Amino acid sequence: TDVDGLMESVDNPNSLIPRVLCDQISTLKNSVIKGGMIPKIDACETALNMGAKCAYIINGTKSLNFQHYLEQADMHPCTIITR
Repeated sequence: TDVDGLMESVDNPNSLIPRVLCDQISTLKNSVIKGGMIPKIDACETALNMGAKCAYIINGTKSLNFQHYLEQADMHPCTIITR
C-alpha cells in the first residue's frame, strides 16, 4: 500500500497502530478502518483465518524490501495483525 499501515487518523502519520488483534477488527471497522483500508484488512483477516500466523500492512512505496520488514518489523512503521 502507499501508507505505513492502519492509522487512527488518516491525516496524522503519527497515529499509526502498530499491532491489531484479529478480534479487534470488527470494532475498528466502525471507527478506524475506512475506505481503501477495508479490503487490505479483509485480506489480512482472510489470511489469518486460513492459517497465517500474522499479516503485515506495509508501505510498498518505500525502498526497504519485505524481507527487511519481516526481520525487523519493530524498527519500521507498519501494522502487524495477529490472532
